[in-house]
Amino acid sequence: MRSDVKIKPYFRKANEGPEAWAAFLIYRNLGSNRQYMQVAREVNKTPQQISKWALKHNWKQRVLIYDRENEAAQRRAELEAIEKMRKRHIETALKLQKLGETEIEKLLAHAEKQESLAIDPKLALEYLKQGAEQERLNRGQPREIVATVEETPPDIKNLDVTELEMLQVMYKKLKKKEGSESDL
Repeated sequence: MRSDVKIKPYFRKANEGPEAWAAFLIYRNLGSNRQYMQVAREVNKTPQQISKWALKHNWKQRVLIYDRENEAAQRRAELEAIEKMRKRHIETALKLQKLGETEIEKLLAHAEKQESLAIDPKLALEYLKQGAEQERLNRGQPREIVATVEETPPDIKNLDVTELEMLQVMYKKLKKKEGSESDL
C-alpha cells in the first residue's frame, strides 16, 4: 500500500475478518436506518454476533465519520454546481445587457440620420433592465435599487440624438457604479 494514502476509519481494519468486514459494509451502506437486526438477517448471523463485531470494530464511530465525509463531499459538489450556475447566469445577463447596448446604439444611429426606427426602443430598454437585474441578483445585490422613479418606463421614441446620448452616458455611469460597489 502507498504510504501517502490516508487510511480512513471506515476502511477495513487489520484485525477485521472477512465476515465482520462484509457485515460492516452492509451496516455502513444501510444509511440512516441502520440496524444490527437487518445486518444479521442479510449475513445470516445472530444479532448477538453482529453486536459483538460492531463493538469490537467500533462500527458506530466509523459510520459516523463515513456519513460526515459523504455529506461534506455532497455539500461541496452542490456548492460547486451553484457557483457554476451563478457564473452562467452572470454571463447570460452580461450578454443581455450588451444586446440592449447594441440596440441603443442602433437607435442613436437612426436618430442621427433622422431615419425611422427599425427597432423597438422598449425592447432595447427591456434587454438592459433584465440583464442588469439578473447580474445584480447573481452578484448577491438586491433585485431593485429603491428610489422614487416613474412607474412606467419613459417613451424614448421621441427623444432626440442629444437625449439618447445622455441616456447612454447615464447607463454607462450606472454600470461603472454598480461594478465598483460589487468590488467592495
